[in-house]
Amino acid sequence: MLYFIITWLFLIGVCFSIGTAIVNGLQADRIDRRGDRFIAAVWLGIVVLCVSMLATSLILPLSSAVGFALVVGLVALSLLSQSTRRELATLRSIFSPSFMVGFITLELIIAAFTSQKIVWFDTGLYHFG
Repeated sequence: MLYFIITWLFLIGVCFSIGTAIVNGLQADRIDRRGDRFIAAVWLGIVVLCVSMLATSLILPLSSAVGFALVVGLVALSLLSQSTRRELATLRSIFSPSFMVGFITLELIIAAFTSQKIVWFDTGLYHFG
């Protein structure tokens, strides 16, 4: 479960960077709330990353090195925009160390809770097959 938490945090960071560049490139200034802008940027980043990997797979066989190079290239391309760098700096200032410790603690508690053994008899039999 810890592996998935680390992987998703890395993926959200990468996709947010890529998606923020897309949102700023489209000049979508009507998205005022930070949460909505964050979700839209992450979603756009996931879509752009998936389509880029699909296009790359038509030319090269995907491997860890090719995927990592593509991610680094897209993030470097997104960081060329000054507005993207400014928005990332604003987001970094919002995440204080106490907020991050609380968030990680909450993630670990939820991961430990959801990793428990199923004790309900009927649910256990339903998922057994």
